[in-house]
Amino acid sequence: MTQGPGIKMPGEMLAAARLAAEMSVAQVSEATKIPPAALQAIERDEYHKISGDLYVKSFLRLYSEAVGLDPEEILDAYRRFVGEVSVTADGDEVPAWGEDEVQVKGIGLPWHKIIPVAAAVVLVALAIFFFRGCGDSVDPVATETQETAASMQPAAADSSADQETPPVELTETVEEAPDGGTREEAAPITIPVPADDPPATPVRNSSAAPAGVADLKFRDGRTRPLVLRVVCDRPQDLRVQVDGQGSHLPAFWPAAGTAAPRIQDDRPEPGRVYAAGEGFVVYWGAEDHFSLILERLGGVTVTTNGEARDLSRVRPGQEWILDVHPPGYFVKP
Repeated sequence: MTQGPGIKMPGEMLAAARLAAEMSVAQVSEATKIPPAALQAIERDEYHKISGDLYVKSFLRLYSEAVGLDPEEILDAYRRFVGEVSVTADGDEVPAWGEDEVQVKGIGLPWHKIIPVAAAVVLVALAIFFFRGCGDSVDPVATETQETAASMQPAAADSSADQETPPVELTETVEEAPDGGTREEAAPITIPVPADDPPATPVRNSSAAPAGVADLKFRDGRTRPLVLRVVCDRPQDLRVQVDGQGSHLPAFWPAAGTAAPRIQDDRPEPGRVYAAGEGFVVYWGAEDHFSLILERLGGVTVTTNGEARDLSRVRPGQEWILDVHPPGYFVKP
């Protein structure tokens, strides 16, 4: 979308702030847990490469906070960029499209051209029909084509509940950066697209990972009074806020085509996804409480200090508070 004079693109504003803060893309990625490819797509204002408006706005908010910009200012620029709002000559923001701006014109067909062509087609078809003996013979080519098409039809699945929407891949290339250097090249990443929520079932072999009790040592050698462990049977949008600080940060999933690592010495890194039996496991540590958001509940097990939590009280996408003090946890309305 073309921007009016004097209006900066959100990606341009973020890239300028990053350079002013003397931060690299890799440093911003480490601070926000946003993949480098997604950050570079944002700086180029190529939002179509990121799966969904929800992810774009979440990434813009995290990026803004990391480089010291006002997230609402960046989100307003993004809304103008994608056409959610437009700016009038007086500087007022209004919806980009008004009902009085949309006109529907009648569409007429050129029958004086269509009728002669249709008549010619009918005559050719009749001639072919009579030359083949009034259609008594079977066309082997047509029969073979029909059989081939039938063989290529996929078999009916026993259940559609196990089918997922395929993830959206986001790739990047090496390009010249605004500061005269080159952008870093990273492997393609996959942002998982949440599928329809299946019935909640426990994940098998979840015991292959540490239990997630209060004395669990993390990679930095520290322990926390409250330890959150989430086990999933497949990737999903999983976000956590620790002790009410900052924004909800997504779990750090492995890049597309890369196997999830195993936990070394039973000391996980907070927020990083590891392989666990037939699924995935991720840990966080807190002094007081967590705020957890799950986009899918099926195939998920949640524990705090080793105690399993009841997911029947939670809805997908709902903020869920898990506290070190009694009653243990509650759900925000």
